[in-house]
Amino acid sequence: MDSLARRLGRIGAWLLLALSFCACAAEEEPQKIRDLEFTVTAPEHVPEELQERISGQKEEKFCMTYVDGGWLYVAAGYGAQEGGGFCVQVREFYEAANAVYFDTNLLGPEQEDVKGGTSYPYIVVKTEDPGKPVVFQ
Repeated sequence: MDSLARRLGRIGAWLLLALSFCACAAEEEPQKIRDLEFTVTAPEHVPEELQERISGQKEEKFCMTYVDGGWLYVAAGYGAQEGGGFCVQVREFYEAANAVYFDTNLLGPEQEDVKGGTSYPYIVVKTEDPGKPVVFQ
């Protein structure tokens, strides 16, 4: 019985070690194939269905995609912010083997640009659809 417990303990240790290697491999940085060219899309040029989805979720942070006629629209919003003058910056937008990666950053207003009220900063970009899922970073 004692040798069975030892064997099971060894099997468990090997299994735990194997799982830890898998977890490390999953966290590797994806290898960039190319940066994607994109256009920041003004609200009046965003497809109506996507604009409705954004309006319905703008109170909270959101990430969404929309495909229309060979174009991929990628949207990221930062929810309700006190004051105005915020800007959303695209830090990275690139294609890897199995996905497209999209990373944004919220830039706050300069002190002299602070306005009253609540704003809902977001960005929508448009690019040719590479037919891959989008990973928001």
